[in-house]
Amino acid sequence: MIEENEVKHIADLAKLEVSESEMKKYQKQLTDIWNDIEKIVNVEIPDVDIMISPCINKNVYEEDKIGFHLSKENIFKNAKKVVGDYIAVVKVVE
Repeated sequence: MIEENEVKHIADLAKLEVSESEMKKYQKQLTDIWNDIEKIVNVEIPDVDIMISPCINKNVYEEDKIGFHLSKENIFKNAKKVVGDYIAVVKVVE
């Protein structure tokens, strides 16, 4: 069973103020969760390979190909403000 001081410690880590009634409720809930985890940990699984991911797909890479692209001049035609080789935009992050 999860002790009351452990619940208090968890609440302190989460920066939560917990009343005495909430403390009892959380103590029971955390104990139930811990018991469920213990059941899972203690399950015997013989002869099963550890699987990091259920997907067995390999990474597929494609060769970079230069295709159609717009020229700087065409791009800059639609820009409100151009500074050197860059499009100037309004600052949105402080």
